[in-house]
Amino acid sequence: MSSLTTGKITPTIFRFCIPLIFGTLLQILFNITDQIVLGQMAGTLAVAAVGACGSAVHLVINFFAGMGAAVTVLLSRAMGENDREKSADIISTSVFSSLLLGLIGLGVGLACARPLLLLTKCPAECFHDALLYLTIYYLATPVIVIYNFGASALRAMGDSRRPMIYLTIGGVVNVILNIVLCLILTQKVAAVAIATFASQALAAFLTVRRLCFLDEKDLRFHPTKRIWKARIFGKILRYGLPSALVDSVYPIANLQIQTNVNSFGPAAMAGFTAAAGINATISSIPTGFSHTANATIGQNLGAGNRKRVYQFFWLGLLYMTMLTVLAGTMVYLFHKPLISLYAPDATAEVMPYGVSYIRAVSLTYFICAANAMFGKVLGTFGYAAFAAGSSILSIVVFRPIWLATAYEYFKTFDVLMFCFPVSWAVLLLFQIILLLIVFGRYRHGKLKKL
Repeated sequence: MSSLTTGKITPTIFRFCIPLIFGTLLQILFNITDQIVLGQMAGTLAVAAVGACGSAVHLVINFFAGMGAAVTVLLSRAMGENDREKSADIISTSVFSSLLLGLIGLGVGLACARPLLLLTKCPAECFHDALLYLTIYYLATPVIVIYNFGASALRAMGDSRRPMIYLTIGGVVNVILNIVLCLILTQKVAAVAIATFASQALAAFLTVRRLCFLDEKDLRFHPTKRIWKARIFGKILRYGLPSALVDSVYPIANLQIQTNVNSFGPAAMAGFTAAAGINATISSIPTGFSHTANATIGQNLGAGNRKRVYQFFWLGLLYMTMLTVLAGTMVYLFHKPLISLYAPDATAEVMPYGVSYIRAVSLTYFICAANAMFGKVLGTFGYAAFAAGSSILSIVVFRPIWLATAYEYFKTFDVLMFCFPVSWAVLLLFQIILLLIVFGRYRHGKLKKL
């Protein structure tokens, strides 16, 4: 594994970050492929059915995936301290815990599938296909959580390349199975969902296999030799639950927005889904840089390298902001040809809704990026609960206020979409205040022990 406590800062950031960005981008593109295959082989209603599941999927999946952030926080700190025994115990407990939490997520997801679709007022013509897709997707929860925990462990040890490779292999399998299964099965939505399940399972298997054959033999995961430790699991819950809440806050808040989008009809749903999928490619940048900050700052906190902590934070923030602004501008300039890739049989109806989403979100996405990185940094210092609290206040509380006032007054799709950047700006204010407090404490030698 690679140490992040030595070497030049900028090359280290990009060497670690590029695989994360590339892997996240590939995953998003594979999801877009699902939509394109459906649009080409099944039509707009199938695209709308999958789109109606978006917030419901991320509500449960993001919660348990967010728990994996605790693995990076705990393991990167232990690696920085060069505590090999503790590091090995964290790896072992993380794998067993991911299986347990994944099974819990499976049960919760299946129980909530129908109520969530009813809550978002999924149109009757899409409801059956949406429920089928959501059910199959939730069956994949255990393997999704196992991959996220395993990938978090590898990244904490300085390896961001292999998780990207495993995700790429799974994504290629996903694309192939999408086409093959859509040709074989009459139910196209089920075909896409099954392909997603298989690709996630493959990525999870490869990740766990790598943990079993790490180069450092004393850190390897041995199912029969190392046991699950309740004390470490308690820390995963302690530091993971706030991060999970942060990752779940957006889908919870988006359920309300999705409900209002659905009220505009299938064309709005398809346009919203297409634009959100395209714009999500920008999210690969803050995802990569925030995870990089998590691992690099975590290891250097453990090693006591205060100067490198500051350097990784400020340079990472600068590079992330520049790239996010550039990517957002490109998406805005080329949004029409990008949206036309989706639901080609109904482009004229879908286009205005997709344009409205991208106009409101793309050029302001650097605000969301800063929030993502600040939240990860707060968690790395051991204050993930602060990030969760600020997210809940600014997103879960503010967005309903916006919907009940500005949107209720104007009742336009454009005003509905501007709920995103305004709520991000409110959250950014909270995050900046919290970071000033945490960095002030750190500057005076106060570092929270994990």
